[in-house]
Parts: sequence; structure tokens; C-alpha cells
Amino acid sequence: PSPAYSNGIVFAANEYAMASAIKLSEDGGTVVTEVVWDFDEVLPEVSSPVGDGERFYFATSIGDLVCLDANTGEELWIEEMDDGFYSSPVLVGDRLYIADMPGMMYIVKAGPEYELIAKINLGELTFATPAFLDGRIYIRTESHLYCIEENNV
Repeated sequence: PSPAYSNGIVFAANEYAMASAIKLSEDGGTVVTEVVWDFDEVLPEVSSPVGDGERFYFATSIGDLVCLDANTGEELWIEEMDDGFYSSPVLVGDRLYIADMPGMMYIVKAGPEYELIAKINLGELTFATPAFLDGRIYIRTESHLYCIEENNV
């Protein structure tokens, strides 16, 4: 997984190691780092985390969707899904979008409590992270590339 940056904190996690939140600051032109907390409960194997300034979110290959407090590392919630994730959660506004490997797209409200907004079955294997651009969502599955946008007609 790639690290995530949010609100002055770098969050790096890997299933075979540990997750760490590293605060970045500046002292006379030099970057100063400080590990502010570690987390070693459930960790991502492939999926990269994302942060919203107050929390970090990540998913695991065994099907856990996790939310941690960005400042303390406190586990706010873990939701156990039926299948695992290789795609990474994407934060758009106050919503997280993430697809599990069999192709179920989850839309979850970003916040201190788990709230599922919607589940959409894409119908085939999905390993790629959804992408957002100019009011559109792009989703790549095993055999298709979908572009979804609002119809203003």
C-alpha cells in the first residue's frame, strides 16, 4: 500500500509490519518527523489508506473496512464485509467509494461511525481503485471500463 497524507500526518500501513502515523513539521527549514501513534490490529495488504483530516480509512484483503482517529490512532470502527479488497477507498466529499474483489461497490459516509449509503453490484471481478474526474466516476472491472455521470436531462 502507498502511504496517505492528511492534515500534517503521513499514515503508512502494511499487513506484514505495522501502521504508523508520522507528524511532519518544520524547524528552521528542516523537516522534523515524529511518530505519534502505531496500530497493529488489522492492516491492509494491497489497498492504500485515505484520510479526511480527522480520520484515516483503509480496507484489507480479508474484508475489513477500518476507520481510525487521525490524531490518536483510536479504532473508531471496523466493519467486516463478506469479501476482501484490493482497490483503495477514495474520498469524495463526505463519501468513501470502494469496490471489493468480487465486484461489490460500497459507498460509505466518512465519519466516526459506520454508515452504509449504498451497495452496487458491478457483476464481475474488480481490483482497480475507482477514479473521479469532472463529475464522473470511472470504474475498471475485469472486462469493462465504466463511466458514470449524472444525467441532467
